[in-house]
Amino acid sequence: MSLLELEYAALMPYRFVKMVKEHENNVHIPSRYQTRIPQLRSTPGPIEDHQLHVPDKMALIPGGRFLLTTNGARQLHLWDLGYSVQKSIYPFPLATLTVQTLEAVALTLDKKELLVAVSAYKRAPTLEVCLQIYRVDPRSEAPIFRWVAELAEFSFSRVHLTANAAVLCFEKHISVWNWSENTGCKWQAFKRPPHSIGLSVYACDGAVITYDDMGQTLRVWDVPRLLSLGSSPKLSDMTTIAKTPFSAQIPSNMASDIILSGTPVWQQVASSDRYLCAMVDDESQLDETEVGLALFSIRQLQSNGQTGKDDPFIPSVLPVLGAVSKHIFGHDHPNVSNWGIIFFIYL
Repeated sequence: MSLLELEYAALMPYRFVKMVKEHENNVHIPSRYQTRIPQLRSTPGPIEDHQLHVPDKMALIPGGRFLLTTNGARQLHLWDLGYSVQKSIYPFPLATLTVQTLEAVALTLDKKELLVAVSAYKRAPTLEVCLQIYRVDPRSEAPIFRWVAELAEFSFSRVHLTANAAVLCFEKHISVWNWSENTGCKWQAFKRPPHSIGLSVYACDGAVITYDDMGQTLRVWDVPRLLSLGSSPKLSDMTTIAKTPFSAQIPSNMASDIILSGTPVWQQVASSDRYLCAMVDDESQLDETEVGLALFSIRQLQSNGQTGKDDPFIPSVLPVLGAVSKHIFGHDHPNVSNWGIIFFIYL
């Protein structure tokens, strides 16, 4: 990267903020100097329609350079979308892996590699679907997906990935699997299977926060001490324990169909604050009295110098309501523009 390119990249946040301010002040904004639509292809050869890569699921890594996708051919691809004045975007994947679908992405503890959770067929002798964890260094000369661990008997589930564990919502249970220590456990968290109710989940700091439309309540579940698993761990082998959640109320006039979006795993470092945003799934269904968005700060609780997790009567974290809004995307909002709310949410 040249000095000019480095300066251009370093000033990107400044240019974005300036663009937002100019938009709100109704200052004319010049068109972008260039738009690139990369023609990504799974395999080399002449450009034909059947060779163009059409993803059905994707994850853009923060920074915008690397992209993970899966397609109808059950292949996981790692792409380099890096900008360079000297050459076009490389149209072929850096690495490929045969999977069922992409489930979640996180960083390793040293933050040098990507962790990728996928559902795939278990390696021989059986062909049952399992959850597999891979790691890959996208900046290496020849990136390769390296197998880390797998959990058998995996089925429909929401997966939340951290640097050493996965949180799964399956049937009526929440399961936590620490693949680095080969430990795990599960507990009943729902009266009905998650796919039959409006369910959203957020995991951080040794706790799992859930919401379902039955009670319109945020529930905080402290992750308990995990128990050892066998050499070939299965979801059904996890011990079921009894747990009672702590509760935090959402605004009483908020709609029941809510999505949780919190501080992403990329930003969950020890010194950063945590935030949780509860948004209605369909803003068009709100009436004039209902809240469409509620913003919480997630506080780590302490008691007598100890963390809340050491006291059975105090949760380790607690969502604290900070602000509410009747609008999400600035519709009919006198003080918030579309650009402003987008800037607010993604900072």
